[in-house]
Amino acid sequence: MNETYRKNVLADIAANLDSIRDFQFDMTENMKAAASSELGGRMRTLYNILLVYQENAEDAEFRENNLKLVTGIREETGGKIIALREQIGAATEKASLLKSQAGLDEKVSGLQSMLENYQLAVYVYAFAEYLEVVLKEDFAEESLDRTAENMREQDKRYRSTYTRAYLAIKQEAGTTAGSRIIAGMAAVSKKAGEALGKIPGISKGPVDEALTNAGDRLAAYGDSMTASSADAIAAVRQTAVQLFLDRVEALKEAVRQP
Repeated sequence: MNETYRKNVLADIAANLDSIRDFQFDMTENMKAAASSELGGRMRTLYNILLVYQENAEDAEFRENNLKLVTGIREETGGKIIALREQIGAATEKASLLKSQAGLDEKVSGLQSMLENYQLAVYVYAFAEYLEVVLKEDFAEESLDRTAENMREQDKRYRSTYTRAYLAIKQEAGTTAGSRIIAGMAAVSKKAGEALGKIPGISKGPVDEALTNAGDRLAAYGDSMTASSADAIAAVRQTAVQLFLDRVEALKEAVRQP
């Protein structure tokens, strides 16, 4: 690889490593799956590889060995994504008549847990794809475009799955007795909005504000139980794929520089 290209790539990594670290810290603090699950461990492994890469970028053996590990994580996570999407689909397609608020709370909690894991899996998958590009040092524009498109597709599928879950909860809430959803969901939604607000690109848009407002609405115990029940999963409305899409675009710019 051209040494100037590598220098530009390393400069971009150094400039954005703190953003990745801070976001993962927020995820670990606010999401049970990120703190204790196997996926959370994979997330931290990828960060550590990126961290150490900065001092070993010229070591071909380091790149090759870690590329195998990263590819394995991506492939494994891809399988988890498929399984989680199927589980969420089955849970949202299964019709039920919930007779109590407790029954609805249980269903919301179950869906939120599955969506959290799915959200985390998409993040880990995108991180692994980005790291594969870095370790392969394959910065051809066609390869980078293909990687970016894969990330966008994963994000699109997540959003579609989330929307179906949201609508399913909204529909079931309309047939459930009771008028309040557990207040603890408010803090989760608000913290997720604040965490996403720290990501460059997202922070300038309405996503973090929407999630934070969802938390505020839940905290204030909105008049509509139907709306409240659906808003309870707003904390997992958005993936963090944009974080790595921005890095891929930066790689394209880095290798264009003289």
